[in-house]
Amino acid sequence: MPYCRKLAQALIVAACTLSTAAFAEPLQVIYPVEQGRDYKDSFPLEVLRLALEKSGQDFVIAPSQRTMTENRSRDILRNGTGEVTVAWYGTGAEFEHTLLPVRIPISRGLLGHRIFLIRDNQQPRFSEIRTIEDLAPLIGVQGIGWSDVEILEGAGLQIQTGEYDNLFSLIDRGRADYFSRGVNEAFAEYDQYRERDRHLAVEEDLVLIYPFAKLFFVSKKNRALHDAIYEGLVAAYDDGSYQRLFESHPTIRNVLERANLAQRRALYVDNPLMTPETLAIPARYWFSRPGT
Repeated sequence: MPYCRKLAQALIVAACTLSTAAFAEPLQVIYPVEQGRDYKDSFPLEVLRLALEKSGQDFVIAPSQRTMTENRSRDILRNGTGEVTVAWYGTGAEFEHTLLPVRIPISRGLLGHRIFLIRDNQQPRFSEIRTIEDLAPLIGVQGIGWSDVEILEGAGLQIQTGEYDNLFSLIDRGRADYFSRGVNEAFAEYDQYRERDRHLAVEEDLVLIYPFAKLFFVSKKNRALHDAIYEGLVAAYDDGSYQRLFESHPTIRNVLERANLAQRRALYVDNPLMTPETLAIPARYWFSRPGT
């Protein structure tokens, strides 16, 4: 009789477990859409999908119902309302304190290798630059609330901020001198905006380098989504599917060919925003500049 009772109890537990799994809600994955950004072939979005698929979790992924600034999406994530459940930002200590970071760089830290969008008649001016001090008199632009602002200003550079979609026109009209972009961003943005801003060009000689990573962030209330993304990214690295995506995705492959990083003069600056935890991310998740 005791055996039968134990067997019955085990069957009940198993049935409850199966029932719970069968009716478990899929992860709700809602990412923010910023005005002017084209997410159709977004590398971070492809990495997010890959990670979720590799996690083994059921999920539903969709864009936010309205466009918003980066500051707004961070506020929504902090509040945990569900309007946005995941976003990707260049990381910093404040972000990592108020949100829950997934500490594997989305593009292997390539965001910290910066090249410039400039006005097409200004290349000779940039070809003369040899040091950060040479760059300091020029005016750079960045988006409102971006981590890069504090990094660049900390290096002694002059930075103006504005809405993302307007920054390209500031360069095109000569109202600012350069727009520092991750090497994986610059050419895609140039291709997207050059019809509208016809004097836009990609600077040819320089690469500005600092430790930096774009990470996925979720609300501190959403550990389940954090764990799914993290575990999925680890699995994607382990089975080689992340590296295949990195090497084949046009916004990575094409720009590395077009950027010619090994031939550029490197300007190095510190990043005071990087936390010890992010700096401790294992080397296999980071990109190294050719020739270094």
